[in-house]
Amino acid sequence: MIKSGWRITTGLLCMLLVVLLALSGCGEKSFNAGDYVQAMLDASYKGDFDAYTKQNIGKKSDAKAMYEDNLNALVKSFAQIFGDDMSDEASQSLSDAMADLCSHVQYEVTEAEADGSHFNVEVKIKPLQFTSVLQDSDFNKEAEEAVRTAIEKDADISSEDLMKVLTDLLITRFGDIAAHPTYGEETVVTVVVKRNDDDAYEITQESWDEIDQALIQ
Repeated sequence: MIKSGWRITTGLLCMLLVVLLALSGCGEKSFNAGDYVQAMLDASYKGDFDAYTKQNIGKKSDAKAMYEDNLNALVKSFAQIFGDDMSDEASQSLSDAMADLCSHVQYEVTEAEADGSHFNVEVKIKPLQFTSVLQDSDFNKEAEEAVRTAIEKDADISSEDLMKVLTDLLITRFGDIAAHPTYGEETVVTVVVKRNDDDAYEITQESWDEIDQALIQ
């Protein structure tokens, strides 16, 4: 009787184990595409790595490198205006200003749906308006006046110092925009999340390009 009872108990335990494994997906954690996109956006644009690390997307150092790469890309887009005369100090100052601006970008992950082997995630975005500063006539006049004044004070001023005058002016303007941000009309970007060659989920490059264009104008 004892041996028979042991067999019944073991059988029940095996059945329970099979059920538990089935309910838990055999131990595999389900993927939440919406949370993933939120974590990636927070890490890339705002330097907020909490969700990135909590979801075990990667190491904090990886997220920090991604954030810095994003800032460097923005800095380079403006540094082209100044050619090769921008100093490392000016470049760093511009990077800090960009980080401040990016902290004000607005986005909201609203919906995520599975579509075959990938996910479509809708993100509402209010574009932060600041690149138009370069086309602003008042800013251009201010820049011309700053350059003229610098040359009048020192006719032998170096091109590097002259570029610093302009970058300082640009950084000041960016600081004003960050203090009083304005936004364009809300738009919706559908972010596509797919598995890569390493079988890990990632946002497609096309979606990153759309996000970049929508977030900052």
